[in-house]
Amino acid sequence: RVLKRHGVTATGGMRVAEDAADRRPGTTRILRYVSALRPTLRVMNQRSQNFYAALVFKASGAAWTGVGSWESGQQAVSEMLRRRGLDREGRTRIVDGSGLSTENRTTAATLARLLHAFDRDMLRGPMLYASLARPGQSGTLKRRLRSHGLAERLHAKTGTLGNRGVHAVAGYIDGKDGETGYTFAILVNGVGSGRGLIDDLVVEMARR
Repeated sequence: RVLKRHGVTATGGMRVAEDAADRRPGTTRILRYVSALRPTLRVMNQRSQNFYAALVFKASGAAWTGVGSWESGQQAVSEMLRRRGLDREGRTRIVDGSGLSTENRTTAATLARLLHAFDRDMLRGPMLYASLARPGQSGTLKRRLRSHGLAERLHAKTGTLGNRGVHAVAGYIDGKDGETGYTFAILVNGVGSGRGLIDDLVVEMARR
């Protein structure tokens, strides 16, 4: 598109150079694009950084409508769910990116199906997977779920509204020895020991 805009005609197709050594002799680099999305998602999902989540939400709205706002972010999320066939339940309403609003609504089933849809997405799936927290490492799972071999098998995003008794974990459990793994989502509302309950459920899933 950049070449066309400047009146340059390119023939013979396009090939992306993986690194400088991959460029053919005599060629000149005309474009270098570095996305900030990967490191942004890593901070947002591993640290549960609400400010980043709000900005990504509005940036998604800007990409969809041209204007970054809470309303356009909602539209972008709704369209994303529609494209993946997850809008038919009519149970999902996302009004912010961080999940802090009590107006947000969804189901564990919708989240699990969404994760499964991303797992099959060859472009976006690996980016999401790599951005999630892991037990015993950096992020919100650093001190959680470090036993039962989960440090190598669990990639997940936590969520909590501690003063309201809301706890959640959603993500992926890799299968043992190359077996098929799981996508899962657990949402607990109004239970004082919800985090402990969730961890017990995740450990039980990993045993199967």
